[in-house]
Amino acid sequence: MADDGFSIPTDAFVDILLRLPQSARRRFRLVCRHWRDVINERTPEPQVRAKILAFLSRSCHSSRAYVFDNNGGRRTREWRFPTSHSIDSVDMVGTCNGLICLHEFLFPIRGTIMVTNPITGDKFVLPPLPTASSEPKQFLPPLVPAATSHADDTTGMYSFGYHPRTGRYKVVHITYRSGTKKNSVLVFTLGHESWREVPDLNQSGVAHKNSSILSVDGSTYWFTTPRCDRVTALDLDDDERVASFDAPPVMQLVKLSAGFECRLTTVHARLGAVVTRRVPATTRVDVWVLESRRDERALWSRRYSLVEPDEYLGRWITAPHFTHGEYVMSESRTSWYGTMLCRRKVGDLTDDGNSSRNKQLRPLVGAQLIMKEREYWETVKTFAYVETLEPLPASMLGGGDHGGI
Repeated sequence: MADDGFSIPTDAFVDILLRLPQSARRRFRLVCRHWRDVINERTPEPQVRAKILAFLSRSCHSSRAYVFDNNGGRRTREWRFPTSHSIDSVDMVGTCNGLICLHEFLFPIRGTIMVTNPITGDKFVLPPLPTASSEPKQFLPPLVPAATSHADDTTGMYSFGYHPRTGRYKVVHITYRSGTKKNSVLVFTLGHESWREVPDLNQSGVAHKNSSILSVDGSTYWFTTPRCDRVTALDLDDDERVASFDAPPVMQLVKLSAGFECRLTTVHARLGAVVTRRVPATTRVDVWVLESRRDERALWSRRYSLVEPDEYLGRWITAPHFTHGEYVMSESRTSWYGTMLCRRKVGDLTDDGNSSRNKQLRPLVGAQLIMKEREYWETVKTFAYVETLEPLPASMLGGGDHGGI
């Protein structure tokens, strides 16, 4: 095998490739056409179907992660993530290629981010944010949302993403400073030593602090204020370009209030947006999918329209991951029945305003029960998880002892 002066027998090259993680082989496909053909033909990636990972958390307790297979919903893995302090909580930020990103927080002063592969046991605790204080000033009630950060007058949101071209993993933190109209976006690249701030965010607007942040397909997205009618995209490539485009058209029409919520989600590995409208006796959930975008214009389609008649009869789990193959998830949490997790097959539905059609999509009716816990959990989130032996960058192993988790 010879290419641009590099000579090595093809069989030996294949043997080297097979010793590398899949993420490295993906990057090597970009070297030249010959390398791409060898990697595609001799070291194809296994077609692994993502499994359902359910993350259960509550204040002052260890969090749990359960993995369910695709055949019958059988539980195959269980992990516990204890808190390092009695009033902390551990939340799951996201997962990419088998790596899991966790956030332990103690409102409002301190927080810890860790990335781990629970299969191999590798883990790395990221250094604190530049604005974070390591010493608590006072103990406050621990019942705080998962998006809470840990600076004195600052709240924020975390996301965990992967760029398929560069093979780099990044943790993104958006800081919202109360009383100002300014965001700062900090990025930590796994394998690097410190956080850095993304410059030139004026075009993106201010992140909506009651919304969400999501990483999918090599970019991180968030809604902007004042009405969540724009979406900002941060490309996780090396140049980290920032762009802004239209949110789903419904956001141009509604005014966010106590009866409306909007969140970003993943629908069949694509960016989606969930608009929840609460009215007496029922809740309507519309799920939109980004079909295409060009410059500041975006084409969205409404893919699902669901209802929730009563929170005690179940709620749809719409974010940060909505679809799991051909299934969508629902959960029910009560102090006397505990916590239940169900799944239900549902095809793509474009809502036509027919109320009888919507009524067929109730969270627990016709659903398959895959988990029942006697304990009441404050938060139930689901993710698409692929079990791998993906390593952390070599420079991270054996380091990162910043405390927590």
